[in-house]
Amino acid sequence: MTAKIKKANFNINSFRKNNHKKILILALDETLVHSGFHPFERKSDFIFNIVFMINIDGKEHTIYALKRPYVEGFLSEISLYYEIIIFTVSIPEYASPLIDLLDKNKITSKRLYREHCLLD
Repeated sequence: MTAKIKKANFNINSFRKNNHKKILILALDETLVHSGFHPFERKSDFIFNIVFMINIDGKEHTIYALKRPYVEGFLSEISLYYEIIIFTVSIPEYASPLIDLLDKNKITSKRLYREHCLLD
């Protein structure tokens, strides 16, 4: 099963801040970060770049995430050429705080979550 962005719910061009740039949609999970509810099995001496708490249905969860190397520099550089949209099939309660921590300079144009998806 794959997830596709819904076409009927929005016009992708409405996200544009700059009409002179093309839009680049990046996947959050497994592209920009690797994350989960438990620390990953240690295969080397890495540390978690991001650890934060979320509340889902009244229950607190700790999220452990590893940023892809140089992800902030990558986002900064490509923002010169593209409008950046971050896409995830995850829920906003998880993804929004994570994107906030990744995109501290607020360079992304839009965030697309599970509710923007169709399952195929």
